[in-house]
Amino acid sequence: MKLPQAIQAYFEADRKNNCEALLACFTPRAAVHDEGRSHSGHYAIG
Repeated sequence: MKLPQAIQAYFEADRKNNCEALLACFTPRAAVHDEGRSHSGHYAIG
C-alpha cells in the first residue's frame, strides 16, 4: 500500500524520533485528537 507523502513523512519522523520533522507535518494551529485527548498547536502536539 502506498501512503500519501504527508503520511509517509509523519511515520518517518516518528520512527527517527525527530520532533522537528514530526511537527513540520502539522500546521501551527493543528488539532490532534488521540486516545480520547485533544492537543491544539505545535506546543501541545510536540
